[in-house]
Order: sequence, then C-alpha cells, then structure tokens
Amino acid sequence: MKINVTRVGNSLRMTLQQEVLTHLKIQQGDKIKFRSEENGKSVKKNNRLNNEVLEGIEQDFLDGMNDLFENYDKTLRNIADR
Repeated sequence: MKINVTRVGNSLRMTLQQEVLTHLKIQQGDKIKFRSEENGKSVKKNNRLNNEVLEGIEQDFLDGMNDLFENYDKTLRNIADR
C-alpha cells in the first residue's frame, strides 16, 4: 500500500488509496486511528459508540472500554476460551 503525504499550510495530509478506503469502510468526515504495533503500524476506522442508546453511560467510559477491547482483544478471547 502506498500513502502520499503532502503539505497543506502548516499541516501534513495523507491520501489513502480507494481500495484501502473501501476495505476499511472509511468515508469523508470519518475519524481514523493510527496505532503502533509490534509488527508495524495499523490503520483502523474509529467507531464511536452511540451513547444515546446506552443512556446514562458517559462517552469517555465507552471510549475507554473500546480501547480496552482493541488493545487486549486476543487476551480476552483466550481467557473466555478457558
């Protein structure tokens, strides 16, 4: 995969190929996460939970739970399989 980085004013802009956008289901205006991993970097669409559905639960808590599952998904699945 090739990513073009260009300067826009004082910022840098990254351009992703259409096949990557389609695979990750990324559309204009979406937020994405870049993460360092042991074997390199990863790009993922940031899916925020709708706190209207989970009335009374703060978005910060939901974001923390989302990060927990993203970072420890494999570990949690191993524990559940025991």
